[in-house]
Amino acid sequence: TVISPIEDAPAYRAGVMAGDKIISIEGKSSEGISLDDAVKMLTGKPGTEVTFQVVHMGTLQRETFTVKREEIHIKTIKGDVRLEDGQWNYMIDKDAGIAYIRMTSFTEDTVHDLEAALAEARKQGMKGLILDLRWNGGGILEAATGVSDLFVESGVIDEQVRHARGRLKDAATGVSDL
Repeated sequence: TVISPIEDAPAYRAGVMAGDKIISIEGKSSEGISLDDAVKMLTGKPGTEVTFQVVHMGTLQRETFTVKREEIHIKTIKGDVRLEDGQWNYMIDKDAGIAYIRMTSFTEDTVHDLEAALAEARKQGMKGLILDLRWNGGGILEAATGVSDLFVESGVIDEQVRHARGRLKDAATGVSDL
């Protein structure tokens, strides 16, 4: 069962939806196949194709998809809605100059992508920002502190990071300060 298709990935663009049940991959029934085996069958060399069939939740309609595999780069910075050219619209209230940026997790690219989104929003007249971190699953600590550094001029971020790293290192070696 598809929990949530990855935005901008081939299956998402093809129309695979959350709740779809994959019933066959390359003509073979998925019944009894482990998740690991299904993932191995669906993934492969970028540029090659894979065909699979799903049953859509609620309608029980079957649909067959053939998608071209790609290297997937998960974008963690999103706006309110997509523009016609596929880019995100960050301005939710142009008159008031209010931008909206949604951050889904902290990855290696998050700080760079956030800086680009902020620059675009500034070009569009941003005066205020709603930074939506709801449902952000976390991620790389350095990315989280990098995001904080974009908004906080001074403070204890670095000290807290060192403390967190120390606690993580201690946890890995079985030492605890609790």
